[in-house]
Amino acid sequence: MLRTKSRQLSFYSSLYHRIPKNHILKRINSAISLNFVNNALKNKYCTNFGRPAKEPEMKVRILIIQYLYNLSDEQVINEINVNLAFREFIGIEPDEDVPCASLLSIFRTTKLDDVSFDYIISEIDRQCIEQNIMNAVAEAKEVLESDLFIEQKGIRSLTDKDARVGNKSKTKQFFGYKAEIAMTNSGIITAATVNPGNYVDGTDFEKIYKQTEESGLEATEFYGDKAYFRKDILTILSNKEIIPYIPVSASAYKINEELYTYTKDSDT
Repeated sequence: MLRTKSRQLSFYSSLYHRIPKNHILKRINSAISLNFVNNALKNKYCTNFGRPAKEPEMKVRILIIQYLYNLSDEQVINEINVNLAFREFIGIEPDEDVPCASLLSIFRTTKLDDVSFDYIISEIDRQCIEQNIMNAVAEAKEVLESDLFIEQKGIRSLTDKDARVGNKSKTKQFFGYKAEIAMTNSGIITAATVNPGNYVDGTDFEKIYKQTEESGLEATEFYGDKAYFRKDILTILSNKEIIPYIPVSASAYKINEELYTYTKDSDT
């Protein structure tokens, strides 16, 4: 039979406050309700006899976790045993026993037939429409079908639309943001900017320099990597009589190697 009485909160329930608010399972909980599952499957259980069953809603929630994290029956139960976020999501207390893995198989084969499963999916879809979540699905489809996505440009994540793919080297890429920092020789940060990963280093140089200048510090030398070997940056440094220590960028400036010789022994 189904349990009808609500659980008593445990002394350990306060542990659930440690779960980040942006955790995917918390976000699912805030977007949709699965309270309807027990009522939808009540005819699959005896009303008055037998031991209290583990609620169908709990098992559906376990199946959701299983799908999201690609876990077997045994793995998902083992993870629920040690994972606070999983425990909160399926609706048990931190010190409460977890159902055994065999119950999941029984639930899928004897309780969750095609009709009831279709109804659950339909009800979740209805709630998603009410919550305007379907618009996000349409937006995701539009992003995925764009040539910019294939080229790793433009929007790559609907949860972080400002992040972009950038290059750490000619062969290594990353997704996220770049921080550009100006600091003194003693390590004091005088200015900083954060930009998407596809940001071209040095683009904000004038802005960063002005912030440094406004702080009252007077620069006499500038150290930067070869990304800063750019005409606009070198012009600013020259006008301010600041000595630049920047490696020459071969892509920005072609050196006439006939004018130079190299002595390996003295490295000159």
